Amino acid sequence: MKRTQLPATVLYAQIAFLIANLIWGAAGPVIKYTLGFIPINTFLFLRFLIVGIILFPYIAIELKKHKIDHRDYFNLFLLGVFSQTSILIVFWAFKLTNALDVTIIGALGTILTVYAAHYFYREKVDRRIEIGLALSILGTFIVILEPILNPSESVLSASQRILGNILALLYNITWVIYVIWSKMSMGDKSAPLKKTLKFMHLRPMVRNYPPSLISAITFYIGLATLIPFALHENLSGINTFDLGNIDSRGLFGLLYMALFSSIVAYMLNQWALHKGSVTDSAVWTYIGTIFAFPVAYTLLGEIPNTYMILGGVVIAIGVLIAETRNT
Repeated sequence: MKRTQLPATVLYAQIAFLIANLIWGAAGPVIKYTLGFIPINTFLFLRFLIVGIILFPYIAIELKKHKIDHRDYFNLFLLGVFSQTSILIVFWAFKLTNALDVTIIGALGTILTVYAAHYFYREKVDRRIEIGLALSILGTFIVILEPILNPSESVLSASQRILGNILALLYNITWVIYVIWSKMSMGDKSAPLKKTLKFMHLRPMVRNYPPSLISAITFYIGLATLIPFALHENLSGINTFDLGNIDSRGLFGLLYMALFSSIVAYMLNQWALHKGSVTDSAVWTYIGTIFAFPVAYTLLGEIPNTYMILGGVVIAIGVLIAETRNT
């Protein structure tokens, strides 16, 4: 039998998804580690400020080539809020719970993305997708409730960890919205999404823009929307953080999140979404989740307990069932 060879563009898209998700897989433990040296809102503001300074020459050139239609301003603002500002939610999740809890719950985003992709871009969700989604939701609830089921495993309080786990779940929902919205903003047509937007009194993008330009714009929206949070944190006396005496370990985490997790990973993922599929993006997300385990152990000494493993396995089975036909 003749073996079908993947087109070069599709293969490169898969490699881009892989690299981006390995970077993001390590990002969770890095965030948790760095929050020990830099407060949340300041951390995020500095991250986006560094990204904004680095990308400024690029975005200035691109905006001259691709004029943004004023009718797309609000859509781009929403993309920025769902992709960048919403990161504040997951940062609080890492502050309140274990890095591995947030990472395992993040696997639910995989199946939610697959479900959304089938619904919005194929207008059909088969039985496998529904079963996979149900199992993944079950596994997620096992992880969310793990602090109650196994309260002696962590120095953090059970109520704190449950709140952190719920925030992690909320963040995954905002990420799925961003992925679907981003795919359409780059020209992919979706009749169900158009109906949804019409119901919400929103409209699709008027023009198509390069993936890298969309990513760059969302970083500036993230920077602008986080300014009030950073100002409040530093002017209200909530913390005594001194930027002039930042710990080298905190600086490492800040630069990793700004250079790799922001610029490199987002640019690769946005390009891969344009060349590949939403479902591909979801599958590679799970690979990043697995990669987080050794990083969490190295930086934080976190080891998954029985309930974490059980929840992760149930989620993984759900993803495999949903993806069997696609594979």
